[in-house]
Amino acid sequence: MTATIKIERLRIHARHGVLPQERIVGAWFYVSMEAEFDCTPEAYLDDQLSGTINYADIVSCITQQLDTPSQLLEHLVYRSGQSLMDTFPQINHLTLSIFKENPPMKAQCDEIGIKMDFARQ
Repeated sequence: MTATIKIERLRIHARHGVLPQERIVGAWFYVSMEAEFDCTPEAYLDDQLSGTINYADIVSCITQQLDTPSQLLEHLVYRSGQSLMDTFPQINHLTLSIFKENPPMKAQCDEIGIKMDFARQ
């Protein structure tokens, strides 16, 4: 059976950005994702974690990627998405978004982000 794990606005402090100050001070980042995967009867009939993907493991994988600085959100999202696809072979399709809170620029906005889709070949 196909199922979807959703994570909405996981909040992580990290040090990404083009400007040196962004890598020193850091900022808040928000991660949202939807992972479509093959869920087995062990999960939905037998109530066993082995039939699904542990969302805590997904969060750990995302956190590890956000701990490694990148200049561009595009690079961070791609690297994080590839890591999730490599780590969890059950995932067939993944949509991953990462937003940076209050980015340093000459205008004020709440957040700016990048969203990418990944599909198993």
